[in-house]
Amino acid sequence: MLRVRMKWPLLLLLLELVHANEPWPHPDALKFTCPDRDFSPQKLTPLSSDRGKGVPKYVLLPTISTSSSEAGSSAEGKLCTLTRLNNKFYIPIGKSYLSHWNDDAWQLSPGRYLSRTSVQCDTTSSDGPTNAITGEPDYLSGEELCQFKLHPLGPADDGYYLQTHKGRGIASTPPRTQAARFLERTTWGATWEEISHLTEEYERDGIMAMAEWAHHQTTALEPTSHRAYFRRRLNPRAVESYLYGIPGPKACEEDARFRRFAFTFKDVQLSRGQDSPAGNDGHPYTVMKIESYAGGGGGKVIKFGGEVRTVTDGPLQYEEDGNLIDLADGDVSHLKFF
Repeated sequence: MLRVRMKWPLLLLLLELVHANEPWPHPDALKFTCPDRDFSPQKLTPLSSDRGKGVPKYVLLPTISTSSSEAGSSAEGKLCTLTRLNNKFYIPIGKSYLSHWNDDAWQLSPGRYLSRTSVQCDTTSSDGPTNAITGEPDYLSGEELCQFKLHPLGPADDGYYLQTHKGRGIASTPPRTQAARFLERTTWGATWEEISHLTEEYERDGIMAMAEWAHHQTTALEPTSHRAYFRRRLNPRAVESYLYGIPGPKACEEDARFRRFAFTFKDVQLSRGQDSPAGNDGHPYTVMKIESYAGGGGGKVIKFGGEVRTVTDGPLQYEEDGNLIDLADGDVSHLKFF
């Protein structure tokens, strides 16, 4: 079987072309409305009558603003979701919400049923069929509706649900809160001054202040690397490395941290070279070097592999026949620590 790898935008385009031939509104389409109250999900019961028969369902849904009794800007901050319940798990199908950034047309939600679901939004040109219960048309001419073609329910699936979620909306949120939320999402941590500055601009220019901030970040500033900033200030134990502290500053470099040790067990193994049981056969000895401190006073600079590890007030010593012997300046190998 031949398999063809297809780029995602092309796949979506093909799906749109396939679904474009669906009649709108479909003669079998049923209209539902997002619930006004923010309660538990509302089951679309008529869609569950023939579960397991492989019949796709067509649903007409008004947008969140037109279906809400709270017309106009008061609909901002509300979200209506269409979900499918399979074995106790709600799976997102679509959503409609109103904000400064987008209109409230229904959108498909990424997930399991994205490729098997379609949505088309348009304005009706005539009244819909008469509802047997209410005696009124299901929809009127001139209504803006979105039609979903839904994947058939399986025998064990519960059904489709609508639910309304109410938020405060950007219009009722204080400018300082909006500025802080925006910077929390777009930076590694905003300062008090940055929040205050963006608040002032937001109070003057509204949502465009955030757009200007993003434009300034991407066009007027030189890019910086958070990874490089982090690594320069990081100094963990790197026992798998030949050089100590590769991920961060060396022992005596700027921004280095104090540590309670100068050598690691790995250093001991490296100091033994080919005699080490740690698989270093064939590697040269890595020596510890002792140098007198240039400032005098008997201090010593201790290096390992050419890197400064620590500075002592006096010489290193070892015990021999009950006496402490100073280690002379120079190279030392075959380290052993207790």
